[in-house]
Amino acid sequence: MDASRAAKIAIANVYLPLEEAEDLAASSKELQSVSPYAPGDVNLLFIKADQEKITGLASEMKGILGDKATVATPDSFLKLLGSLFALSDKFTLAASLIAIIVAVLNCFQDDGRKYC
Repeated sequence: MDASRAAKIAIANVYLPLEEAEDLAASSKELQSVSPYAPGDVNLLFIKADQEKITGLASEMKGILGDKATVATPDSFLKLLGSLFALSDKFTLAASLIAIIVAVLNCFQDDGRKYC
């Protein structure tokens, strides 16, 4: 898997204490207009944002919410899984090289027939 495509499959999450999430959700007029909310209904807060604004928004959210909240973004996802993507790339390269070597060796068989 190409690590540059990973951001397209990752999501950004904000984790904060349940009481704070409930208070935010209960006070949101936008949320109440879409779906009635009562405290105790959720323990996650999802924020939809433009891709270009996620990094700045995550920094601002972390500053507002403090150390009790965990803010996850596609970039933090890539940092955590970057080594896995690098290993996957190396495995793909090794498998490709093996396939090429087998194909070349197959062309130079010593049984008198030419396959290439």
